[in-house]
Amino acid sequence: MKLNYLFLIMLTLILGSCANQVKNEDRTEQEYKFDSVMYIEYKKSDDSGNKDVFGKIIFKKNSISVEMNVDGQIENEEFTIRTVTYNNSPNELKYRTYKGDFTVKLENDSISEVTLYTGSFLTTFNKKKEIPSTKNKLPLEIGKPIKDWKRIEIKDIGTIDLSPILEIQAGKYRIKNQEYKDSIENIWKVDFLESKLTLQPKGINEHNETSLSKYCRVMVETIEGNPNDFQRLNEQIIVPSTELSELNNQFKNQVQQGFYNTPLKLIEWYPLSINEINGMPCIHASYKRQFKDQPYVMVDLYRFMNYDRIVSLTISYRISEKDYWSSTLNNTLKSFRITNIK
Repeated sequence: MKLNYLFLIMLTLILGSCANQVKNEDRTEQEYKFDSVMYIEYKKSDDSGNKDVFGKIIFKKNSISVEMNVDGQIENEEFTIRTVTYNNSPNELKYRTYKGDFTVKLENDSISEVTLYTGSFLTTFNKKKEIPSTKNKLPLEIGKPIKDWKRIEIKDIGTIDLSPILEIQAGKYRIKNQEYKDSIENIWKVDFLESKLTLQPKGINEHNETSLSKYCRVMVETIEGNPNDFQRLNEQIIVPSTELSELNNQFKNQVQQGFYNTPLKLIEWYPLSINEINGMPCIHASYKRQFKDQPYVMVDLYRFMNYDRIVSLTISYRISEKDYWSSTLNNTLKSFRITNIK
């Protein structure tokens, strides 16, 4: 028993001599965000490898909290800190807890790397890249609609204004009168009760022949994803030129595949670009298409990333009618706002 006791004392002295203690009051308190992990089990297992999970680790004086989103489910775990030490550099810390040891690296007093060691696995938490935010506070303010236009509120998306020469393609909606504050003028407001909206020349719902002779469409819809699949709406879209070229090819292939086995054909494709519409960053694709032997149609597709979804805005018109539609469609685009910001 005495030998064991002496061994423990010697071991403590050895460990103490090669590691520097970080006092409680000197411990860093920070939040470390990660967007994936590398998980390795010490015994052979199919569970090892990169994991598409994300979350945050909160370092406090006496504890570490790990919050992880796994397939949409939030998992929380708390670790009580026993000691915080370092060997050669105060920028490489070891947090000993009762459930495992965290190795933490610092750069300019900010946590740059976190790894967790336990008796059965090792996990490296890959730091989330910080994306610059836009200069604008979203959604941008917007005044009253143009005279005789109506403001449409699209369920779970936002708003867009309706020209008097356009109408909502048959769907669930209701029109109500709303009075602006500090104004004696009343305006009409439209609540659209579906998450996919299509605007078309006024009169098509009644099969008016004059309306059917012209063509334009404005379509707003949501493409659902999972949390953290996409950037936030207020984050800048930064894509290297090589990746933008790859993305351009992907978009073009998607459009061509959509035309497969249909009377539609792609006439001309214009290079993909990163734009900002009403303060909202987006990916912009545009192309010229034709239905059978009818006149060419110009299509502008805007895709806005919003954390767990993409909001898609598509504006198309017959090129031969450009002068007729230009002003209306430009004002429609200027009026678009995403208000359901994730």
